[in-house]
Amino acid sequence: MHSIRYTLHRCTLLLALVVTTQAYASVPTLTYSASTFNESAANIGTINNAAPIIIVLSAGDTFTGLNGNDLVEQEKIVVTNLPAGLTVMATRISAETLSVTMTGTAANHASANSVSNLTFAFQNSAFTGNNAGNVTNSTKNNLAVTFLDPVENALSFDGSNDVVSVSASSSINLSQGTWEAWVKVNSLSHHNRIIFKEGADNNGKYELYILDNSLSGSIRADVVVGGVRYNAISSVNASTDTWTHIAATFDSTDLKIYVNGVLRGTTTIDGAPAAIDANTGSLGIGGGVNPTDSRMEGSVDEVRIWNIVRTASEISADMNNTNLSPSTTGLQAYYQFNHGTAGGTNTGLTTLYDATSNANNGTLNNFALSGASSNYIANDNTALPVELTSFTASINARDVKLVWATATELNNYGFEIER
Repeated sequence: MHSIRYTLHRCTLLLALVVTTQAYASVPTLTYSASTFNESAANIGTINNAAPIIIVLSAGDTFTGLNGNDLVEQEKIVVTNLPAGLTVMATRISAETLSVTMTGTAANHASANSVSNLTFAFQNSAFTGNNAGNVTNSTKNNLAVTFLDPVENALSFDGSNDVVSVSASSSINLSQGTWEAWVKVNSLSHHNRIIFKEGADNNGKYELYILDNSLSGSIRADVVVGGVRYNAISSVNASTDTWTHIAATFDSTDLKIYVNGVLRGTTTIDGAPAAIDANTGSLGIGGGVNPTDSRMEGSVDEVRIWNIVRTASEISADMNNTNLSPSTTGLQAYYQFNHGTAGGTNTGLTTLYDATSNANNGTLNNFALSGASSNYIANDNTALPVELTSFTASINARDVKLVWATATELNNYGFEIER
C-alpha cells in the first residue's frame, strides 16, 4: 500500500513539471529602440534619420526576405496615420533587425500637426513563422511624429572663421537673378561679406557685402561679367547693431542694389546684355568658402537666392515675410536660420537647411554653437522702422500739405512721397 501511494505522488509531480515548462515557453516579441520620430529642425517638415528607430525580433522567429528589403514597400508592414508627404521605410538589416526611417517632407509641420497614433501593423508575411498573431507588439499604435513650431532665429558670425558653405549646385549658378539677406553688422573695422558665390577660380562672381569704416560702411553688390568686375554701391551706408535688408538684382544689363526695399544704386555693364561669368563653385554665407578674409562679424537671416530678377515692389513686399512659400516662382535657395535654441547648446546642429525642394543645404563651419555669439540667436528685428503718432493731409489751392510725427525711427533713411 505504501509503495502505490509513492508512485502516484511521483507521477503527479512529473506531470506538474511538464505543465509548468510549457506555460513559460518563449513568445516572439518586437522591441522598438524608440517610439518618436523627430523633425530635423523647426518648421522644416523632414524627419531626423541620424538615429533611426531599430526594431528587434526576439525568441526564435525571424523576418522574411533579404537584407536591404523594405518591408513597408513589400506590404509586410501596413502603416497608418502617417502625416501626408512622409514615407516610411523599414529596411531589413539582419534576420532579426529592421531599421526604420522616414523620407519626404510633411505637407503640414507645425506643432499642432504632430501625431501620437502612428501605427505599424506587421502582416503574417513579415515573419518566417507566418503568424503575426503569435508575435508580441506585432501591431503598435502609439508611435509619434513630432513637429516643432517655427522659431525666429538668426545666425551670429564671429568675424574670424565662421562661415556657412553650400556645395556647388546648378540651381544657384546664376546668369542673372536676385540675391538678398537681412544683416546686422557688429563692426566696420573690416569688410563684411554676406553672400559670396565662387567660380572655379575661387573668386566671387556674384556678391553682397558691407565695406569697412574707411569706406564709410558702404553697402555693395558685385558681379563679374566677361572677366570684368562691376559693382553697385548704395547711396546710404550701413550702421552697426542695426538690422538692414539688402538685395541685389542683375538683369543682364543693370546691376541694382536695394536697401530696406528702396533702390539705392544702379550700374550698367559694358557690352550688355551679358550673363554673369560661370559661378560653378561653392556658395558662402558670411564670407567666402575658399577666400578666408572679410568674414562677417554680425548676424544674418532670411538669405534667398533667385534665378529671376525681382522687381522693386516684389522685394519690398516680401522682405518682411519670414514665412515666404519655398515654392515661390524662381526661388532657388531659401535659408531661414530657424534652427536650434537661441543662445543655447546647439553643437550637433551643423546643417543649415534650404527650405526649397532643391535641398541646397549648407554646412556650418567653425561655429561655437553655444552662447550668445557664433551660434543661433534670437532675431530681435521685430520693431517697425517707423512708429507714427500722427499723420494729416490738408489741401491749399493746388497743393496738398502732409504733416506727420513719429515716436520712434529705426534704420530710417528718410521718407518718400508717392502719388
